[in-house]
Amino acid sequence: MLLKSFRKSGVVSWSNSKNNSHLIACAGIQPNSAGRYDLDVVSLDIVEKSKELPIVGSTSCEKPFRSLAWDCFGEKENIYPYGLIFGGMEDGAVTIWNAKDLFQKNRQETDVPLGLVYQEEDPVIDYPIMCAEWNSLKPNLLGYGCSEVIIIDVGKGFGEDNELYIKPGHKNPHVNSYVTAVTWNKEVPHIMASASENGLIALWDIKTTSSIFQFRDNSQSTGSRNVSISWSKSISTQIAVTLDDENKCELQIWDLRNQKGPIVVIDKGHTKGLNCMDWCDSDPELILTSGRDNKIICWNYVRDQQIVTEVQLKEPVVDVKWSKKLPSIFSVTTPSKVQIYSMNENSLYSYVPKWYKVPVGTSIGPSNQLISYNERDGNVLTEYQLTHKTEGLGERLHSLNTLLKDQNYQGHIEQRLSQKEDLEFWRLAELMAGTFTESDIY
Repeated sequence: MLLKSFRKSGVVSWSNSKNNSHLIACAGIQPNSAGRYDLDVVSLDIVEKSKELPIVGSTSCEKPFRSLAWDCFGEKENIYPYGLIFGGMEDGAVTIWNAKDLFQKNRQETDVPLGLVYQEEDPVIDYPIMCAEWNSLKPNLLGYGCSEVIIIDVGKGFGEDNELYIKPGHKNPHVNSYVTAVTWNKEVPHIMASASENGLIALWDIKTTSSIFQFRDNSQSTGSRNVSISWSKSISTQIAVTLDDENKCELQIWDLRNQKGPIVVIDKGHTKGLNCMDWCDSDPELILTSGRDNKIICWNYVRDQQIVTEVQLKEPVVDVKWSKKLPSIFSVTTPSKVQIYSMNENSLYSYVPKWYKVPVGTSIGPSNQLISYNERDGNVLTEYQLTHKTEGLGERLHSLNTLLKDQNYQGHIEQRLSQKEDLEFWRLAELMAGTFTESDIY
């Protein structure tokens, strides 16, 4: 379902902050009327009736953007309350903004872009920065790709004497090709992956400053095309790959423990090459893909490769991204606009995403049986037999649950504590709260 839209196009990044998860940054690749390039922050308010995303913060600069990444670095320390926004420019220059400063009102634009904390005068490599991603486990680290892979450590500060740049390896496996994607492992903070137009995927261990593993699908056609990669949130050894290949438009999942080939191949749904992809963090069974057939598909690759949601657009899709903190929400970028979709009302088959599942719970049966479950144990139910019987125990628990839902229980608690015959009931309540051990049930 289409929720909102923004009548500008460009490169997009969702805020990675829990407090500001509704904010989206959009950086222009086309100049405005003044010949500058806008960096806008828009706000997603689902309750608001207007379909247009309002601009809540903005700045501009002289150079066109090629990539964008928003991080929560400095948020906990209140150094950067809204985090940092990285801009990779067309000429290879690095720019970094303090996101908080973009929300200033009644300001005057100067030659120095508002909120700019770092701007590279002489690019390390004179080539467009085509991709960038912050490390979710170590938010001071950002990897970006141009003609090779480079890492920035903003934790060192932005002084002139501080060396921000790190090369993850002594050799560049992407030589004579352009890096189209970089992504950090979501469970191991020192592991990252990169992909280039020739179809090569390289894995890096920044502790050893080397490329530890490389692979490619040799069955794919040769030539230059966009390659997208994304790590699994739940299985640290699995990475998803799409290659913009007209002859073989498929989503592949590789497990690094098996280097012979992909363990999952989805070659249906799309009729033309896949140009972008994103693996959902809120439910690791879901993967978004978009193709040159102007179609977006949300896959459940685990359950028989089912299509959960499908969106057909009338213009090309440039990029798709899951919201980092808002389940079911994803952005779609086209040459004319940015759109926000929800998969909740577009489902093609009955699948309940993981963000709807209750992580823990208990239930009492008719024969004094207590059943408990928790997310840690997966689908395992633990059953206990209550031997300390109290007449009407189930009814009382039901009454208590009703009172708790209504938030009208203070007087009830005071009354029950004063009655000796109710001590066993409250003992069980304490047990369910986790203050007793399993042996106390018997």
